[in-house]
Amino acid sequence: MRIRTFPKDYFDSVMIQANITADNVTSQPRCFISINDTCGTDEKPYFKENTENVLVLFFDDIDNDLYIKNDTNGKEMWHRAMTEEQAKEIIRFIDKNKDKMECIIHCGAGVRRSGSVAKFINKYLDLPWSKFHEDNRHILPRESIIKTLESCTQKDFGIIK
Repeated sequence: MRIRTFPKDYFDSVMIQANITADNVTSQPRCFISINDTCGTDEKPYFKENTENVLVLFFDDIDNDLYIKNDTNGKEMWHRAMTEEQAKEIIRFIDKNKDKMECIIHCGAGVRRSGSVAKFINKYLDLPWSKFHEDNRHILPRESIIKTLESCTQKDFGIIK
């Protein structure tokens, strides 16, 4: 499997250009993980719901949940960290899609959240590091996300790598 990470705007444009829609995505030889912000900047994910080869998640680039009240407009927002349940969803999703030719993962910038999930998947599937690194030189994985995924793998799936 080839694993690639994209920023959200580039992901959306690739999907539009390739004419990949919710109606035909399940016929694709790829799987897609869409990581969106919880604070409203990604309220319109390209794919609205999960399918057999699409996983839509909402979490932010933080280690712990964070509550912010904007003094200017009084708007209150929770920024959410990735949960253990989301980590389990990712692992189950990859287990179901490990035979796909490609996994495309996006987040806002295609660097931290998607990079973390991509790096974990590459290790989890025991894929060659050199090709992964060549395709994803721009990533800066967040270790807390990787540790959550690894912890769930060991604790809930009995897999230790």
